[in-house]
Amino acid sequence: MVKINKNTISDFADSVPLVALATKSKLFDTSFSSTSELILFHLKTKAQTITKSEHKFCKVKWCEMEEDIFLAAGHEDGFISIYKVVNNNFELIVCKQYMRNNDDIIGIDFFPAKKMICVISNTGKILFLNLTDLKEYFLEINIDSPTCISWNKKVSKILAIGTNKGGVKLVDIKKNSVIISSDGFQTIKNVMWDSNTPTKLLIQSEKQSITEHELSNDLKLEKENYGSEIISFNNEKIVISEFIIDVNTNAKFPIPLSTSVSLGKNHACLHLKDGTTEILSIPKLPVRKGFFRIENKIFTGKNVFVVGAEHVVDEENTGNEDVDSSFYDNLKDQKGTEIYKFLIENASSIPPCFQGKHTENKISVDLDNKEHLALVTGDFSVLKNCKEKVEIGFLVSLLNNDTSAVSKATSFSQLIIMSKLLNNYSMLTKISNSRVLAAIILCNNLDINILNETDREGKIIKGILTNDNSIISDRIVLNDNFYQNLGKIKKYLGGLSSPIESDYLSEYFWFMVAQGKYEEVKNLCVNDLLINNYKESKNVVCAFKNVHVSRNSNNFPNSQQGNFISQKSAVKSFSPATGRIQQPSGASPKAPLGMQSQQPAFPRTHQMSPSPKPMNTPVNQTPQSALVVFHLVQENPLE
Repeated sequence: MVKINKNTISDFADSVPLVALATKSKLFDTSFSSTSELILFHLKTKAQTITKSEHKFCKVKWCEMEEDIFLAAGHEDGFISIYKVVNNNFELIVCKQYMRNNDDIIGIDFFPAKKMICVISNTGKILFLNLTDLKEYFLEINIDSPTCISWNKKVSKILAIGTNKGGVKLVDIKKNSVIISSDGFQTIKNVMWDSNTPTKLLIQSEKQSITEHELSNDLKLEKENYGSEIISFNNEKIVISEFIIDVNTNAKFPIPLSTSVSLGKNHACLHLKDGTTEILSIPKLPVRKGFFRIENKIFTGKNVFVVGAEHVVDEENTGNEDVDSSFYDNLKDQKGTEIYKFLIENASSIPPCFQGKHTENKISVDLDNKEHLALVTGDFSVLKNCKEKVEIGFLVSLLNNDTSAVSKATSFSQLIIMSKLLNNYSMLTKISNSRVLAAIILCNNLDINILNETDREGKIIKGILTNDNSIISDRIVLNDNFYQNLGKIKKYLGGLSSPIESDYLSEYFWFMVAQGKYEEVKNLCVNDLLINNYKESKNVVCAFKNVHVSRNSNNFPNSQQGNFISQKSAVKSFSPATGRIQQPSGASPKAPLGMQSQQPAFPRTHQMSPSPKPMNTPVNQTPQSALVVFHLVQENPLE
C-alpha cells in the first residue's frame, strides 16, 4: 500500500502499470504560488513524477493507442489538457479553453478506433476532440444536469449520459438528439456499456445494486443487492463502503471509508474521507471454467472421475469405462489452424460412450485417403480426376436446386460436393466422426451449430470451441462463478462412501476456509493430504488453544497478519490471502480410479518468505507432528 497525502482524482491505464492522480484543488507551494499537480505513479517501481498545472483538475482519462499513450484531463472553466507519456513522464501536447467560464469538465470517454475523446461539461455541452490532429466538434444539444458519459464502443454514434434528473439519456450523434431515456432513478452516478452486449447498459444509481438495462427489449434487471451504497464498479469488481468485492468469486477485501474509488486490473486507488489517497493491490483469485458431467463421469478439466451408481441421475448407465480427458484439455489450448489439425490427428480416439448408437446410413471419412483429406480442408480441385460415377438424378436435383438430394449421397465425395453446390450443409451430420466433422466446419467456415445435431462428442467439441456452458442437457449446470458453483458439486458428491481426489473440490475447500467457513467444509469428502494435515492442525490448535508456541527468527519476522499453524513436514508455503497451504512437490497422494495425480492449482497471491524446505511424506504414513507458529509477512502489494 502507498499513501499520498493529497486529495486527488485518479485513473488506471490498462496496457501499462501506470496510474494518473490529479489534485482536486490548487495547492500552495513555498513561494505561495497556486498550482495543481498531476502525478504519474508507476505501480511496479513506485516512481512518481509530478507535472504542474495552472488549472484545477476535474476529470482524468487514459487514452491508449497501439503507438502512443495519452492522458486527457478536464479542468474548470472549460479547459482541456492532453498529455503524452514519454519516458515515464507527462509531456503536455495542448492546454486550451474549449468551453466558456463555469463549464467544468465532469466526464471524458475515449474511442480507440476513432482516436477521439468525448467530453461533457457540468452545463451539458458535448465536445469531440481528435487526438491526432486536435480538431474539435460540438454537438448542438445540451443535456440538463449531467453526471457522467459513456461512449458505445460497438455502435459509435451512440452516447449514454447519466444525469441528476433521475435517468440516463441516449444520444444519437448523427441525429444530434436524445433518442431514448432510461428513467426510474433519482440520480445516476456512473453508467457503462456491457462489454459483450452493445445494447445493454450497466447503471450505478442511488440503489444498492447495479441495474442492467437491456435496451433491445426495455428490460431492467436489478443485480445482487449489496446492502450498502455502491461507490464504484467495473466488469470484475464492486466497491461498497467497507469492501471491494470480486464479482467472479464473491471474495471481499476490506478498505477504509472512501469518498470515491478508481479500479485497475489488480489495484485500487482509494480517495479517503480525510483528504488523502491510498493505492493498494487486490489479490486476484483464479476463475476456472466450469466442468461438466456426462452420465456417471465428471470431467474436471484435468481428470475424469467415475461416480457410483447410486449417484447417477441418467436413465442410461455406461458402466465404469475410463475416459481419457487429455484430448478435451488440449483442445482448449489450440489456436487457429492448429485446431483442425489437432482434431484430425485425434479423430480415431473418440470414447465409445460419446459416439452415437445409430451408425446406419452414416458416411465415413478415410483420413489415409489423400483425396478425402483434401476435401476436409476445402480443396475441391482433387475431384478433377475423380472417376466416381454420379447418378443422373443428382444432376437433376442440382438443376432444380433440390437440397433433399444431399441426403441420398452414399460417399463422402458425393456428400461434400453436393453440399457445396447446393449451399446446404445440414446433411454433413451424416459423417460418422464428429471430430472430422468439426474439422470440416472450421476449414470451410461453416456454422458450428451443425455439431448440435450430432452425438455427444460433437456437442462437447462445440461447447469447448464456443465456451458454451450448456453443451450437455443432463450435466450439472455451472455458470461462470466457479467457486459458488463448486457448492453444487460438493452437494452432489456429499454422499460418497469414500473420499474422492479432485483438484476442484480441494480448491473449494481452501476458498471456503479463506472466507472463514471452515465448519461448512470440514466434512467435505475429498482425498487431499494437505487438507487432512490442515484438519489435524486445527484439532491440535483446539487441544492447545491456551498454549502459545512461538518460533521467532530472522526467517520468520513478526507481522500483523496473524499466526497460522500447520504440519511442518507437509508444508511448502501458506497463503494468508486465501488461507491455504501451497502444494509441495511429491506430497500429493496417488489418485484413485487408476488416474494420474494432479497438482492442485492454488491461488498464489501471497507467499511466506522464505518458505520451509518441503519434505516428502508417504501417503499412508502419518508425518511426525511438529507444532510451529509461523509469523507471516505480507509482500509489498505494489511490487
